[in-house]
Amino acid sequence: MNILRRWGIGIALGLINMVAYLQWKHQHPAGIWKSLYDMNSLSATSNWLSNSDTKRQKVVILMTQMRSGSSFTGRIFAGTNGSMYLYEPLVTFGRDCTTLVEYKMNFLTQLLNCNFSNIQKNYDVGFRASHVYRPRCADVGFCFNKPELLRGYAATCRRVLNDGPPNGEFNRKSTKCGYPLKEDILHQQCLDAKIVFAKITRVCTLDQLQEVFNYLESAGKDAYVIHLVRDPRSTTYSRLTAFKEKSPTNHKEICDRIRRNLAILDPNFQDKAPKLVSEGKYMRVRFEDLSMDAIGWAQKLFRFIGIDLPTEVEKKIRGTLQRDKDIIEELKQGEKSKQAQLQRDQSEYYGTTKDSKEVLRKWRRDIPLDMAMRVQRDCGDIMQSLGYIAFEDEVELRDVSKPFFW
Repeated sequence: MNILRRWGIGIALGLINMVAYLQWKHQHPAGIWKSLYDMNSLSATSNWLSNSDTKRQKVVILMTQMRSGSSFTGRIFAGTNGSMYLYEPLVTFGRDCTTLVEYKMNFLTQLLNCNFSNIQKNYDVGFRASHVYRPRCADVGFCFNKPELLRGYAATCRRVLNDGPPNGEFNRKSTKCGYPLKEDILHQQCLDAKIVFAKITRVCTLDQLQEVFNYLESAGKDAYVIHLVRDPRSTTYSRLTAFKEKSPTNHKEICDRIRRNLAILDPNFQDKAPKLVSEGKYMRVRFEDLSMDAIGWAQKLFRFIGIDLPTEVEKKIRGTLQRDKDIIEELKQGEKSKQAQLQRDQSEYYGTTKDSKEVLRKWRRDIPLDMAMRVQRDCGDIMQSLGYIAFEDEVELRDVSKPFFW
């Protein structure tokens, strides 16, 4: 895609979006792709990578949809020593598949190449397009700064600025290393990372990631895409409970996104498949498989990106599973108030204490029958392609002893 086309980013999406785009255009007259080639982070990264091919920084993009188990999956990579975890870096751009697509891809490429300059200006473009404002993004300097990101930030800041607690924990009130997060420290943290991992739900199809992949590879990165899918019946019901999405057709958007990606991967059209697929840099995983065998699938995911499952990740997964099991059992035996807490945490959203196998069963007990049947009717093709089993009636649906995927 040539630079002239890049100059044309931002189709007229209404007056607000156009104003936002023109402001950005004024700030980047040469186009974002040229600015990416000129930025200091590229040369610094290239020098580091040139020492040995084994030192190529790995960039892993987890592409999925909301309520598909991405937080659970993200925690696997986030526990890797020497990694940087970018949780939903495109959150400000909204959930649709058409708004400012090229701009989003450019911004994502910028972040994955360790360029954190003008973050707030890019956020503002997204806010104006999505009409959703998150004040905390501006207050702390970076949206969704998860603990894993903050611990790495604190360690980097302490080393660079000699400030912060010796235990490596993030101190939000620190003058030098607290909030708001500083672009240059984020930049250095990213350069030092062996793996940069981004969980993305605001990218709809693999072909949208192709230019991102091409650029990262040309910049010396070792890039991968993991595509996480989940049974559309459980995703639809999870959105209903978490976001109160009561539209009778919201499942169609979920299935359409999966359907488009399956079409891209159709063996009959391999000549049109994105390069990242033909080069073996793409992997699809079902949330259900990951939930049933977290250790086994964690090994497969790390093997896919060319490294063995880190010891610290395996310990964390085993510890988390055991901790959750112990807490759940303790709460079950506790007083009613604690049992109510357990019920909230087991509700599939926002809770941190979950029995992953129970999550697989819960939606079958709670989803309205008409919703399940509607999803099966409209999404039967992708369910079959992904190995999900349709139910004939409510008896089959509620019988959690019978599998719903193969």
